[in-house]
Amino acid sequence: MAGGMGGRLTIGIMQCFRRGLTEALATFHAEHPRVELRLVQAPSLELLDRVAVGALDLAFACARTAPAGVHLTPLDDRSMVFACHAGHPLAQRAAVSLREAVEEDFVDYPPGWGSRTVVDATLAEHGLRRRLACEVGDTDTLLDLVAHGLGVAVLPPSLDARHRDELRMIPLAPPAPTFPTAIVTPAGATSAAARILLDTVLARQPAPAAR
Repeated sequence: MAGGMGGRLTIGIMQCFRRGLTEALATFHAEHPRVELRLVQAPSLELLDRVAVGALDLAFACARTAPAGVHLTPLDDRSMVFACHAGHPLAQRAAVSLREAVEEDFVDYPPGWGSRTVVDATLAEHGLRRRLACEVGDTDTLLDLVAHGLGVAVLPPSLDARHRDELRMIPLAPPAPTFPTAIVTPAGATSAAARILLDTVLARQPAPAAR
């Protein structure tokens, strides 16, 4: 203990998760250099399973309810957005409804990814069906496909389109699916290192928007 914490901290992350994680990891590493940090990227459902069986110390995933074996610390739950290329007939709309969106060909992640799970559940809840033109496992490819007119998408609002002039992100009219993010830890005892990292991430979360 005199030399500080040691060991390994294995962390699961989903694609494009920011929300202060990189800064928190850098701070944690500077303060606890003897703790080996290992990052694993995987779909949200897989991350939940890995935390439950002890393969991950904690994870950052899309999840609203905790399955057996894990505990969730919610971060946020924001409305998802409609994405299309700049020349699409809906590109200049102030908002797009899900009923309008499902008339288009879709680009999406494979089953098990958090965004895909949320969208599928919302469409099923409202009796809507869509056509999947492309399933891809990385965000850059998905955005490129949408930007080149090969389909539309419903995406988490955190995806940044500022460097893609050919891409439009448009609010979804109610009922819009929301994208819940959470820190996932084991339901039982959590290691001291995991608790410290969790608190460090929470301290770097943006303040809630004024209502």
